[in-house]
Amino acid sequence: MHFLLSHGLNKDALAGRYIFLDNDFLSVIFSDGDALEDVLNLTEGSAFLMIDALTRFEFLRGVFLPARRAIAERFVDNEEAFMPAAEHPTIQKSIRDNSLILSNLYAHQKCEGASTVDLFLAGRVMLHAPKALIITGNRKDFPGFLFDIAGVLNYDVEKSGQVRAYSVIEFNKDKYDQAVAKWRALGE
Repeated sequence: MHFLLSHGLNKDALAGRYIFLDNDFLSVIFSDGDALEDVLNLTEGSAFLMIDALTRFEFLRGVFLPARRAIAERFVDNEEAFMPAAEHPTIQKSIRDNSLILSNLYAHQKCEGASTVDLFLAGRVMLHAPKALIITGNRKDFPGFLFDIAGVLNYDVEKSGQVRAYSVIEFNKDKYDQAVAKWRALGE
C-alpha cells in the first residue's frame, strides 16, 4: 500500500464527501498507478473524487507532447475514477465571489503563494462545505486560519524510500466568520 491514513480518517469518515484533488496530488496518482489504486480503494462506494475545471487545466497545461497529452487527458477525464465538478454559471459566480473574499482574507493574514487556481478550489470547497474536502501537498495554500486538517495521507515513495504527507483538509465556517469579522473591522 502506498497511502497510509492518519488522524483517524477512514472510509467511513469519507462517506458521502466530495474530495477535490489539488494538482500536486493528482500528479502523484497519475504517475503512480498503485497509488491511484489505493485512493480508489479508499473511496470506493463511499466518496467522490472530484476534478475542478481549473485543476484540470493546471494539470494539463504543461503537457505539450501530443501522445503524453492524450494519456493525461484520458486519465483526468476518466469518469469511472473521477467526477467533474459542476460548471453551472450560478455555481461559478458563487465560487468567484468566495474566491475574492478568500483572497482578501489571505492578504489580511499575510498568506502568500496561493495561486488563482488554489483560491478558486478553496472557494469551491467553501461552497460545498461541510461535505467537501481537498487533498493537497501544499497545506500553505489552504491556511489553518480557515481550513482544518481532517486527516493526512502518507505516501510511501518506494523508489526513494521517502514518505510524503498530503493533507486532507476541510473548510471551517466558524474560523471563516471570525476572519471576515476581523477583516471587515479594518474598514470601520
